Amino acid sequence: MPVSKCLRRCRYEDKSGNLRRDSVSGSSRRMAMINLPCVSTRAFILLILYMVSFTDASGGEENWRKLYKNQEADDEDGQCHGPKIVHVTDATFQNFDDGYLLLLYYSDWSGNSKKILPFWATLAQELDEAGVAITVGLIDSTQNRQNLASRYVHTLPQIFIFHGGQIVAHLVNERTLDDLKAAVVTVTELSESDLDDRKAEVLKQLEDTEAERSQKLQDEEMLHSLAALKFESQVTTLHKDNFYALTSKTDAVVFVYTLWCEHCKVMKADWLELAKDPQIPGVLVAKINLDDFSTFPGARLLEGVPSVLFFRDAAIYGYFNGSRNLEDLRIWANLLTSLTTEELKELVKELQEEEARNLQKAKDELIYEQALLKEEFDDILELSEDNFDGLTRGKSALILFYSERGERSQLMKPVWVSLSKQKELTGLLIARFPETDYRWRHEMEYIHGYPTVLFARNGVIIERYEGVQQLGELYHYAKTLLALSTEEARQKHAHLARTLQREKLMERERDRARHKAESKRREEETRKERQQKRKKKARTGTSTF
Repeated sequence: MPVSKCLRRCRYEDKSGNLRRDSVSGSSRRMAMINLPCVSTRAFILLILYMVSFTDASGGEENWRKLYKNQEADDEDGQCHGPKIVHVTDATFQNFDDGYLLLLYYSDWSGNSKKILPFWATLAQELDEAGVAITVGLIDSTQNRQNLASRYVHTLPQIFIFHGGQIVAHLVNERTLDDLKAAVVTVTELSESDLDDRKAEVLKQLEDTEAERSQKLQDEEMLHSLAALKFESQVTTLHKDNFYALTSKTDAVVFVYTLWCEHCKVMKADWLELAKDPQIPGVLVAKINLDDFSTFPGARLLEGVPSVLFFRDAAIYGYFNGSRNLEDLRIWANLLTSLTTEELKELVKELQEEEARNLQKAKDELIYEQALLKEEFDDILELSEDNFDGLTRGKSALILFYSERGERSQLMKPVWVSLSKQKELTGLLIARFPETDYRWRHEMEYIHGYPTVLFARNGVIIERYEGVQQLGELYHYAKTLLALSTEEARQKHAHLARTLQREKLMERERDRARHKAESKRREEETRKERQQKRKKKARTGTSTF
């Protein structure tokens, strides 16, 4: 695919030489066109600048920029690795009915969500250090639509505070770290009666807003119903069966959308006009429903929906991030279609070379990070059969049993390093136990796979951790261990003993079933062998006679 992710961005260097991303204004575009050395260079500047200029149709991007300014996401996968974070789902939502819950609704495909995740971890850390009694969590809004606040979530990200399983605040205007912290503190300091009043007031506001939104949607639906019908019937739909056949024959400008996206619905009318526009002849104006065709070439480049892509020879050459109006779309489409394939490839080549340099730099940084991770992981106390009893006697210990050969064990190493650095866990011994050293009495009883996390107190295994092996969950689990009384530890140990006994009985049953099946198989093989011998003997006897 002759395109790089750099097509979406214009990169510059600051005074320290670090790469940064900037949006480009209309005046900047005009200035960039002055004194260009040649026509192709001018076209190149136009191509890239149109791709990186961005105006959010929702009008809310600038507010969110204030929130996560200088908080660029380090992780392309959009994961939030803060130790104070819990991951909430529809199934676990009710588990947080006790106390306060600060919840961020996000999605992996949302660019704003990806940028706010590291900021969210910082907020969680500072709230915890300030002693604010609130659980800070994340919930993937795309996968979880059956919880209390999901019906009020139409754009991402969104922030809610819950108390006792009810919404007590919807944080809309707070756009800085201090404002968010102040809002959380204000809510958590309310009295019980004030909380009840606040819940009723917030619920009324949400319902009124939802009612206004529903009425507005109904009005817009009436206005756009005809356009929507024409959009479905008159704009070509690309899917896995026709994508290559259609996009390999002609240039294609493709609108990527989902059925539930509000901005996509608004944009459908303009896209229908673009499809009928005589000013861009010979270009296929098409659409892709992301819910039905999420694996099309270029899907990995999406930062959200709606998105507009330019294809030639079934390969993506452009990603439009301009203002979502008919005129800008027409200018952008005409600009790309006016270039030959060789010109497009030449323009893309420079960006690919830059991305290759950045990729090599990232690889070098990754090698350094891996070396640093190995050093930090090796610094964690290593237990063995010889020192286990001595080092864990009189202490509470959380121990990672791992294998150097296991992929999952390798993924656990950075989590374990981060866990060992948590100052709040200083009363808990965080240790590691490599596979090569635990060929001893505990192996067959407690270790059923790698990695396994065990809790020990005074040299005795008390509990086997059965939760999600992520930093947030492990951190909260470790915090509960610090407050564990002697009687509670005894009960957990007894429960573990019963669990191990059940597992042994189940394993015996499985062994008996395997032996029975093996015996039956051998008997069947023996029967068939005897039958073959009798048939062979019968044929030999007949032939001899």
